[in-house]
Amino acid sequence: MNTAVCGSWAGAEGGNPKEDSAQIVITAGEIRKMNVRTVVELLNQIPGVDAGEHSVSLRGSYVVRVLLDGRPINDPLSGHKAVKWNLVSLNDSEKIEIYKGGGAVTFGDDTSGGVISITTKKIKGFHGYLEALGGKLDTQSYSLNVRQDLMSVGIGLSAGWDKSHGFRRNGDKDKKRVGTKISYSPQEKHAFDLSLDWTKEDRGMPGLPAFPTPRARSKNESFGSSLLGKIGQFRMGTHFNRFEKKNTNPDTFLYTILKSWSLREDVKLNLSLPKWGLINTGVNFEFAHIEGNKVKSTHEEKYGIYATKKVHFKRLPLTLGLGLRWNLYSEFQQVVNPEIKVGFDRNNFGFQALVIKTNNTPTFIQRYYESSS
Repeated sequence: MNTAVCGSWAGAEGGNPKEDSAQIVITAGEIRKMNVRTVVELLNQIPGVDAGEHSVSLRGSYVVRVLLDGRPINDPLSGHKAVKWNLVSLNDSEKIEIYKGGGAVTFGDDTSGGVISITTKKIKGFHGYLEALGGKLDTQSYSLNVRQDLMSVGIGLSAGWDKSHGFRRNGDKDKKRVGTKISYSPQEKHAFDLSLDWTKEDRGMPGLPAFPTPRARSKNESFGSSLLGKIGQFRMGTHFNRFEKKNTNPDTFLYTILKSWSLREDVKLNLSLPKWGLINTGVNFEFAHIEGNKVKSTHEEKYGIYATKKVHFKRLPLTLGLGLRWNLYSEFQQVVNPEIKVGFDRNNFGFQALVIKTNNTPTFIQRYYESSS
């Protein structure tokens, strides 16, 4: 469990992503102007953000929760909360929100570094996109994105394939991705979205130059689905994730299989009370399971409830944010996480101080993987 205290400031500049002291919002139009192909390239252009092929850090912390339409895409089978960036299609992204610190009350565990929330586009009209690239070492990249709405129903399809032979023996990689989205909006205040995503990665693990592993292989496969619903003031999200990882090396008799799945339900409600004004509330619960040939089969549960309130002072350029979350775990002690934000914003200068208490929970592989080191 970590307690973090931080302050920051940011000035406004025309033409750049909307930014305040602790939050950056990048819209679809700004994404197009940035002339980048992947979300990793985009994030590396943002100050304070460092992204890699399977990682991201905010202000030097790699404990960052990454959400795609509210569904976590951090890999629980990794040792350092790796991110499945190949699930994200920039052409299908409507908005990317980056929270540099904070978010523990609203988003839950593993947010001491911050939160990156990616929202996909609503399906309106017809849109089609096709891209093909090639290069040395048999490097190939293909991307497809098609969306079409019909009355109150919209259907979208996206796919991608990236492969490369690599510059070292056994340094090849082959990544595939397929995603689909179905939306239904019978009324302005009611909307439902179903998203399905599948990725598969097969790559060689060449090892260090001095200690090569010419036959070591790694295979990763993931499947995710999200069902989002909006009924009046209610916001609901049902998220399912399944991850599978397989590592082999005949030269060292290595054969490891890890599998996990999780089911999460989020319900949000904005309450407008006579004396208190607007209060954002939410409840969530999550069931998770892990198994493998060298891991004890384990089932876990987690429950949470939270409330946040923002106060604006009419005569002062100050805002006060208050939040409180209670978490109940099957494997850990129950905790209460408070959050206090004080913000100052005037003209082109802003400052925000935060006092946050959040939980960083170890991944499945950190807790259950059996090894000799």
